Amino acid sequence: MKKTIGKRSLWVMACLIFAGVMAAEAAVQTKEELIADFIKAVNSDNPQEVKALIHPRCLELINDDTQPYFESLIANDLRHTIPEDARIHYTPFTGQDSLLFAAMGDFPVRPTEQVTIEYNESEWSSVSMIRWIVKDGAGWHFVILRPKLK
Repeated sequence: MKKTIGKRSLWVMACLIFAGVMAAEAAVQTKEELIADFIKAVNSDNPQEVKALIHPRCLELINDDTQPYFESLIANDLRHTIPEDARIHYTPFTGQDSLLFAAMGDFPVRPTEQVTIEYNESEWSSVSMIRWIVKDGAGWHFVILRPKLK
């Protein structure tokens, strides 16, 4: 007995494939676009948009014990307003860099670059935000240090 696929089923399959392709295209971005999205999320005071930029393996670490840590990181970002003239620097992340953070924790995904966002808040005050990023098959993401719990 031969089964045929109806027009409706073909339409649904085509829509799902198209949606998957569009989602994959939307996820693929440059590191510059990642930083632009981060600045937009921070300046619009949107914690969910900031969280959406974090690598999924980092988000998997959020549980009852670590949630306050992750929420404090995002809340700290949201207290800033990053100006358009902020200076952005990219530096390759090396194995030596990992050693600097070994006492505090480790990275669930090894970053490939460190990003420094610098700007002046006033004539007497400047801000340097240091973040780590990685590119994988889904695009660029922020990587967050997994804290060592006491």
